[in-house]
Amino acid sequence: MKRAALLLLALASPALALDRAARYPAAQCAAFWLGRDDYARASPYLDRDTADLKLAQTSRDLAVALNGGNAAEVDAFITQERKVMAFMLDAFIFGGDAQSRDVHDRLLQTCNDLAQEPAP
Repeated sequence: MKRAALLLLALASPALALDRAARYPAAQCAAFWLGRDDYARASPYLDRDTADLKLAQTSRDLAVALNGGNAAEVDAFITQERKVMAFMLDAFIFGGDAQSRDVHDRLLQTCNDLAQEPAP
């Protein structure tokens, strides 16, 4: 339960001065996909999927475009948040609590939906 609460605080706090449209969902999704890949590389409980890296790049590119082309801000946000995403996956897999599951499932749905949207 503590892990999920920390994750929710991290998701709710404005980590950087990124425009909200760039930060969520685009940059957050880039961090989510990269965090998934990080976790899959380190854990036997999640298989690695090369599509995660492609989705991360697409989400990052969108975030940069939404942030007026400022890649440095976007990349700093993604770097910070991808650690949180790997932590969230660990909480989801091992914690099994409803809050961790809900956060994971919402992010997964949001990020899958974002990937289905046509590029601006």
